[in-house]
Parts: sequence; C-alpha cells; structure tokens
Amino acid sequence: MSPVFVVLGLLALVTGTAALAKPGLVFRPENAMYDGDDDLTDREAALVQRGAGAATVLLGLALLFVGLA
Repeated sequence: MSPVFVVLGLLALVTGTAALAKPGLVFRPENAMYDGDDDLTDREAALVQRGAGAATVLLGLALLFVGLA
C-alpha cells in the first residue's frame, strides 16, 4: 500500500466528482485549453469540462487501485 497514491487518488476523485456536479466550479473557462476559442457554445464548453471531470475520476480510480494494490 502506497499512501501517496491513495491520497492522490482520493484528491482526483473529489476534484473529478466536483467537476461533474458543477463544471464551472473546478474547470473555469478562463483556465481551460479552449480559452479564446469563440467557436464553442456554452453547451459545448460544458461538455468539454464534464469530459475533463470524467477523465479525472478515472485517473483517481486508477491511482487508488495502484495505491491499494
């Protein structure tokens, strides 16, 4: 058991879950990679943020698996 990976996994799970619950809370548009791209609608920007949240949750699960193995 590696406590570093467990802590990182838990942090990623919390961050990803918060991003899925309210996308603007964690991944703000001014900090995202698509900043300045006026072609995306608000709906598309929210989908990008939710996708980043889902990827963060998956990363957190992987880190927890490594930390607890």
